[in-house]
Parts: sequence; structure tokens; C-alpha cells
Amino acid sequence: MKTRVLLFLALVSALITPLLAEGLVIPSSTEELLEGDNLIVLGTISDVKVFDGKPTEFHIDIEQVIQPQSFDSKTVVALGCDPNRRQLGTPCTSYEQGQRGLFLIFQSDDLYRLSFESRVSDAMCSAQEFLSTYRGFKPHFFWTQDGQYDVFFTGKPVDIHFVVTNSDMTEQDYSVGLTAHTNGFAFSDVVNGTIPQCVGFETVTVSFVPTKMGTYGFNSKHEGGGDGSFGTAIIDHGSSPKQQIDAQIYAQDVWCKENLFLILKNDDTKPRYDNHPACATKDTVAKLIQRDWGFVPSQSKYNEFLEGN
Repeated sequence: MKTRVLLFLALVSALITPLLAEGLVIPSSTEELLEGDNLIVLGTISDVKVFDGKPTEFHIDIEQVIQPQSFDSKTVVALGCDPNRRQLGTPCTSYEQGQRGLFLIFQSDDLYRLSFESRVSDAMCSAQEFLSTYRGFKPHFFWTQDGQYDVFFTGKPVDIHFVVTNSDMTEQDYSVGLTAHTNGFAFSDVVNGTIPQCVGFETVTVSFVPTKMGTYGFNSKHEGGGDGSFGTAIIDHGSSPKQQIDAQIYAQDVWCKENLFLILKNDDTKPRYDNHPACATKDTVAKLIQRDWGFVPSQSKYNEFLEGN
């Protein structure tokens, strides 16, 4: 039973596309970033040369070389994105003379090119403080129970997380509203706080205990707008498939007890939250599939069993 991840996929897509367009994909951790062979420097923009229809040329005075250590020049000239090749609707990132920050630079066609993931700040942040802000493609809004996000049960705390980003690395106040709801149950909370200077993000977490089985929606409201997702099944432990369907749990999200596996009947006349879900032993599931009675949803633990045998 998997949480609907439309929100997460939208965030990933929005991040990956411009990264690929400009040629540098940020790894998912500082360690992976440091293991690469791209040029990373802490420095200041000393000159900006703008050309009509061509990439802007940025001259950077280097304060510290992060990698590779073999790079010993005091300056580097790196091109911004090509205005003729950028993704439609995505403006080229620009920097101004005098701006200081961490610049991620890659080589293409024997030229240095500046990644839009470079970060500048008015604050005098260290290279390590800049590096610590890179989070890869993790979602800014997600929820867990006991540290995992696959199966949720009533009567146990669910943690809702929102990552407040601080792109300019200056001190920032924030206010985040977080909600969860299903038929007959609603939870909401507001968290106010301040991200200190030179800290790139802060994770806000609130907890609630769901008391009603159902399909939940989660929402966040913050200065940058709002995020939302619907389709997370929260189950009464020990409930039957029928009880879960009656609580409007989608058929493919029905939870089965240990050593039982979910199978759905081949029946296009039923709505997506029905399809006659049943929990059976692996041998029974195999026989029902052979008889073309039903099918196993892609996220079923039965598939995990088959892959392991």
C-alpha cells in the first residue's frame, strides 16, 4: 500500500529538468557532491559580460577551491546558460558583480559552464555552510510513521514534515500550516520559527494520532504558496478487506495481515476503491491468477515475495 506520490513526482520533475538542461545534476548528499569531479569554488563575481543571444560570461575571483584540489588558478571564467537552449519558460540564472557564494562549475566543449544550482548570499557564509544546503531531490512536504512512509495505522503518531528552504542564506522568519483530513477526522497545526543566517533549510515537523480509518489528504500552507496530496491510506490494525473498503480505502491500498497477500478481482464495473479485494495465502493467490480470477497490484508484498524466490 503506497502513498500517492504525485506531489513528490511533480517536485522531482521540476528540479530535474532544469538541472539536465544546464548540465549538472546535484547528488543527493554533500558527500556525493564532493566525490564528483566538477569544479566547486567559493568566490566572488568580479565581472559580468552580457552578449546578445549568447551565454553571459561570469568572471569569478576564487577565495577557496573545494574541488578538485589540483585547480590552482585564482580566477575562473564560466558561462551561464545558453538563452537559445534553455527550457521554455525557464529564465537563465543570473548573478551580479560583487555577489559572493559557492559556484558549481562543469566543463562542456572545453568551456567552463556555471550550474544554476550555484548559491550566493549577502551573509559571509563558509564553504561548508553552503555545501550543507544541498538536499538532492527530497520532497519538501512528506509524512512518516515510525520513520517509514509505506504503511500507516490508526492509533499511532503520524509525523508531517515540511522543509523550509532558505535560498539566500540570510536570517528568515517562517510560518507553516500543516493539516491532515479524512471523512470525520481533521487535524491542523501552525509552526512559526526562524532559520538562522547561513542555514539553508529547516525541517518543520508536527505529529498527530489518526483515530479514524480512511484515505487521508495532507496539505501545507506557507509563504511560498501551498502543497497538497490525497490518497494516503491509514488502516485500523487487524481490519478486514471489507472493513477497509467500507472506510473508502482504495482496493490497491488494502492491508493484509502477516503471511497473507492482496489480490483484486478482474472486474471493470467496480469503482477503483472496490474490485473485491481479498487477502489469501501465496498458494491461493497463485491459483487465482492462473484461473484469471484476479490480479496482484504492483505495490503488493506478493510481488516482493516473487522477486525473492
